[in-house]
Amino acid sequence: MEVKSKEKFIKCSCCCSGLLAEVETETFNLPLAIPDKTLYISLFNRCGYDEKLSWTRRIKFLWHIFTTGKPWADHVVIKKEEAIEFADWLRKNLAE
Repeated sequence: MEVKSKEKFIKCSCCCSGLLAEVETETFNLPLAIPDKTLYISLFNRCGYDEKLSWTRRIKFLWHIFTTGKPWADHVVIKKEEAIEFADWLRKNLAE
């Protein structure tokens, strides 16, 4: 079995997060084997917020970090041009 992967990283328009997409192709060394493709998407939190957070929001954010050890990365803002480029990249790499 041979595994190849292609990656694309998109930085959030507000510069606080990022999205990493990876297309992994597994090729089996068998006659007439069809390659299997898997799409992995990861969200990353780059920095804090620009606006001031309320006390309840701060406590909720801290509690999440204390219990999981990881900050949230639940959204990525992508401009139209980047979204179109990302969609084209996905089509190209998932269709190959």
